[in-house]
Amino acid sequence: MSNIGELLIRNEHEIPFARQLTQRLCLLAKLSIGDQARITTAVSQVAQCLFHHCRCVHLSLDVITEDGQHWLQATLVECSPAAGSGQTGQGSRLSRGDLLIWLDGIRNMVSAFSSESEGGLPVRVTLAKPFPSWQKSVSEQTLSEWTATLINELPKEPIEIIIQQNRELVTVLDALREKETALEKKIAEIEALERMRDDLAHALVHDLRNPLSSIRTSLSGLLHNNLSNLSRYQQMMVEISYLGAVKLTRLVDDILKVYRLEGEKLVVEPVRFSLAGLVDKLLQLQGPLLEEKNIRVAVEIPDEVPPVDGDKDLIERVFQNLLDNAIKFTPRGGTIAVLVEPQVDGALQFRKGKFVRFIGVRVRDSGPGVPDAVKTALFEKFSTAQVEESGSGLGLAFCKLAVQAHGGDIWMEGGPGEGAEFVFLLPAAREPAPGKDRMNV
Repeated sequence: MSNIGELLIRNEHEIPFARQLTQRLCLLAKLSIGDQARITTAVSQVAQCLFHHCRCVHLSLDVITEDGQHWLQATLVECSPAAGSGQTGQGSRLSRGDLLIWLDGIRNMVSAFSSESEGGLPVRVTLAKPFPSWQKSVSEQTLSEWTATLINELPKEPIEIIIQQNRELVTVLDALREKETALEKKIAEIEALERMRDDLAHALVHDLRNPLSSIRTSLSGLLHNNLSNLSRYQQMMVEISYLGAVKLTRLVDDILKVYRLEGEKLVVEPVRFSLAGLVDKLLQLQGPLLEEKNIRVAVEIPDEVPPVDGDKDLIERVFQNLLDNAIKFTPRGGTIAVLVEPQVDGALQFRKGKFVRFIGVRVRDSGPGVPDAVKTALFEKFSTAQVEESGSGLGLAFCKLAVQAHGGDIWMEGGPGEGAEFVFLLPAAREPAPGKDRMNV
């Protein structure tokens, strides 16, 4: 162990010298900015606590070597004030119990900390921080130079201490600016990658439209002709293929609509329509897939559910995406539930000079559920549940944007192993429709 410097604190204005001395040694030892801040702050607080306990503190700064690693060690010991120092009995003192509580709160600031105060002996506090790992050896000449530097720089007037602390703050601010610049560069790179991804998505949309349209038209022609010469299995394969082409077409449309909804370029055209009729239509379209997986669908839409005022095409697409997910993740022989609540508690809101009541819709499956780690990002573009069956990651993003465009909200309930339940709110019609001639069923 090599002693680098010592300081006897007998007056309150000398307490900042402890920080100054420690800070200077940290700079000589080339400790990181974070380690410098922690050990200088710890030494300063310990010195202040000890001084208010006994009015006289001895600080020793040493360099120790242990297992080939150099450490900067600070030792602070309470001592009796010298006669004539004028400090004895001045002001209220910190009790030993309170002192130990304060010291324990400083423990986490440094890498090594110990406090000795048993048997009425003077309180002795030792704390330390390691040198940088690349600093393998420190010569005796270097240690002597450090000692001379510390001796020459103490004591200083309070104004000089403030100036020094300002320099330290400037150093920290410069380091923060460098990190901010690096962060801004990373953000710019991420934004550039996102633009490239969006451009690629747009290019794929246009390249996929024509071949998909041809496939869908051909399969539709087969479905509308007499298929009696085909077996039931072959007929089902044609129907499933057609549904696959429809889904791909819908995915292409979803990509365009997601970007238009994000840019508020898609016009929402509300009409009044029945949720019961919409759900029935979609379940008929999904009949072949439901039959193939032997999935039972339970639909509960009470008679008192009012019609909806919304863009029927967007809402149909929301239902379709949620049903697709439910079918995809529900095991063979499982159950899907579609529930509609005619009145949702707390869903009455005042908007644009009128009250709007929202209907609650729940689509629940009996699948494996969604991992907690991905729930928060589930409705973001290109986010998936991190399982093999996941799709493009656009379906739920579209659902969120479409529902929010109607002033509603969408979220997911249920955890891993509980199945997934998606809940969304839609604006109910302000008053019952005058007649079926004005109802879009």
